[in-house]
Amino acid sequence: MAKQTEKDAPFTDAASHICTIGQMIEAMENTVRESLYEVYFSKTQEVSNSIRSLRGMAEENQKRENQRKIREQMDGASGKEMRHDQRNVEVK
Repeated sequence: MAKQTEKDAPFTDAASHICTIGQMIEAMENTVRESLYEVYFSKTQEVSNSIRSLRGMAEENQKRENQRKIREQMDGASGKEMRHDQRNVEVK
């Protein structure tokens, strides 16, 4: 990352020149820090959300698989044929 700035300031002696350069460095440092902060935390948030999403999806798929297995076991044990739908259960 490269940043550049210019500033016109009065030059009376070396001390005032060093003071002006110091102020410019501090201002640029704050600008760069804010830019990095935005990039770093937005990327961190993006990665965290994707991990949560993947973990949540894997857990949800595992829950559905377990529910399917339990239904199959219950169907076999009861001797009745059951039709399962996401909206309702029908017993024949």
